[in-house]
Amino acid sequence: MSSPAKSKRNTASEQIADKIITKFGNYLPIELRTRVVFEIQRSITKILMKMFGNEDVSFIELVIKFNSKHKMEDEEAIFDAVMSSFPAQFRRPKRLAQDNCEVPAKFSKL
Repeated sequence: MSSPAKSKRNTASEQIADKIITKFGNYLPIELRTRVVFEIQRSITKILMKMFGNEDVSFIELVIKFNSKHKMEDEEAIFDAVMSSFPAQFRRPKRLAQDNCEVPAKFSKL
């Protein structure tokens, strides 16, 4: 692949990775965030390679076609796949169950 084509793909993967890390990785510490962004970029570069092969495609077309094919759930799956290789302490925290419930529990009648 030519150098300009690689540059376009790298720029597109950087932009898409920044979008994903902003959506899903805002809780990560700064020192870990750079490594996560790098790993997300690698994943996105592989996806772009599967989508376009060695074809020279414009930057805008790369981003638009990636966004049209991969919805928020897919982006979340990419983020989760990358985070699965990191220790559990850095993965997304689970939601806590709500303790305060104004609706009383239902009891079955016997």
